[in-house]
Amino acid sequence: MLSVGTAGIAAGADSQTDPAFAAMAADPASRAAFVAAAVALARDSGFDGLDVAWRFPVSDVEMANFGFLVSEWRAAAPPGFQLTATVYFSNHVFDAPLPGVDNPSEGVARCLDWVNVAAFGLHPLAAGATNATAFDAPLYDRASHFSASYGVVSWIDAGVPASKVVMGLPLYARSWFLRNKANSGVRAPVVAAWTKQHGSHATGIMSYAEVQKIAAAGGDGRRAVTTTFDNASVASYLSMGAVWVAFDGAAVVAEKLAFAARRGLLVYFLWPVNYDDANLTVSRSGQ
Repeated sequence: MLSVGTAGIAAGADSQTDPAFAAMAADPASRAAFVAAAVALARDSGFDGLDVAWRFPVSDVEMANFGFLVSEWRAAAPPGFQLTATVYFSNHVFDAPLPGVDNPSEGVARCLDWVNVAAFGLHPLAAGATNATAFDAPLYDRASHFSASYGVVSWIDAGVPASKVVMGLPLYARSWFLRNKANSGVRAPVVAAWTKQHGSHATGIMSYAEVQKIAAAGGDGRRAVTTTFDNASVASYLSMGAVWVAFDGAAVVAEKLAFAARRGLLVYFLWPVNYDDANLTVSRSGQ
């Protein structure tokens, strides 16, 4: 499967628009050229399909153009060619500039073989999340819509069959400096994102491998680590002195995959796959 779309998206990056992709999709001639070139590239390179990863349409006009794009893509694809899309965590876009923006779920269900639901990156949407700890991909959140379960079910309720829904799980973690290390629970005040790590090359973002290394060692040699599994949210975090890290470990993944099985979802995906540890702990937990 060849994925084409928004370039340069880093793990943990907040939802954002893509002006170049939006401009292409808005022009029928540019859209037709893109569709023809993408299908030809995938076919000539030996791929069995294409994934469009436009992160993310954020207006009614962009959603309409997204619908045109997948419809024209399906019309141009040869028989047996798979077409998919990587989409916002919810059918409804919560952080759009204007209210009432929904994905073209009818066209998506008709034209695509499945959708990859990016059920992560939810921390920036949570109330007060800019200055407090919060989970980035909780399975449940009884206080808001910002959870993996809500997002997945919203796509199903909008008309996309569960058998065409693939749930995304993050292999990155979000990390912060706590304002007070004695207050280390969920919604604890923070002062800044934690230091840039080697694996992610991004402030406040860690790979699962880096989280696992700290947890397995019991800390960093100077500070002890405590790992907590939150049953209500189905999410994990660790605290190490004034450092707080939200992540999906093997136990969280197992619970999410059980949810996916109960809902009859097609399968799941991990992102980014190179963030797992050397033993592929999270990847293997889903087998």
